[in-house]
Amino acid sequence: VIKRMNEGKTKYEAMGNDVVNALLLGKPGTGKTHMVYAMAAALGMPVASVVWSQNSDEEEGEGKTKIVDGHPQLCITDLLRFHEKGGIILNEEINLPQASVTMGILGQATESPYIILKNGYERIVRHPLTVYLGAMNIGTAGSKTLNQALSNRFKQKYILDDPKKETFISILEQKTCERKEICKWVYDMYEQVVEYLRLPEVNEEDIVLNLSIRTCVGAIENIQDGDEPIEAIEASIVGAVAEANLEVARNLQYEVISIASVPSF
Repeated sequence: VIKRMNEGKTKYEAMGNDVVNALLLGKPGTGKTHMVYAMAAALGMPVASVVWSQNSDEEEGEGKTKIVDGHPQLCITDLLRFHEKGGIILNEEINLPQASVTMGILGQATESPYIILKNGYERIVRHPLTVYLGAMNIGTAGSKTLNQALSNRFKQKYILDDPKKETFISILEQKTCERKEICKWVYDMYEQVVEYLRLPEVNEEDIVLNLSIRTCVGAIENIQDGDEPIEAIEASIVGAVAEANLEVARNLQYEVISIASVPSF
């Protein structure tokens, strides 16, 4: 793309078939956002984070009219700026808005003719070095599937799973500045809970998606705040299970947590 730009090609010619649209999929805490910022730093590219919600509307792409010094004025959003000037646009929770909103903004931005209508009418062509990334949580409470029309515009889809044990524990140490033995114990409790939920007689694989590194960080922070270790697990990991299914959480409490051994830290 850069070579074609240096040859003086038009934006469309420079893009060719090399536009980058990709989705990052995984449960919360698996590092989707962190990976994007690390990649941007490695490539020397600017990155803009656009956080979508159920209340997002077309102004996220067209620009937002705000009152400035007593007068209405069009304010350019990060999405519109990066679409025009280049860089990485990270669309957080891209699956949450209404399909009509995301398709209205991103439908033609991620696929030919690669335009966004600034202020609803001015055609802004995508910069050849604009990268569209979407990040979304899957399978967790409140999550939605991405509408198929938009999903088809993202050619690459990458799944981020939990890291391996030693990496997981290392991340807990870094995030909490806590001793390794405490981080390891919390991880082991996390693993026991996950194994319990996956037992054939329990069969609650979906609830596993509600548990993540963040849940374990919460347990460690509870310990740091003065909770007894088992209480810390109850308030974080068991609590996350209870959000999805209270009965399963109570059984988990009785069959796993109440008989867990606690080392002397």
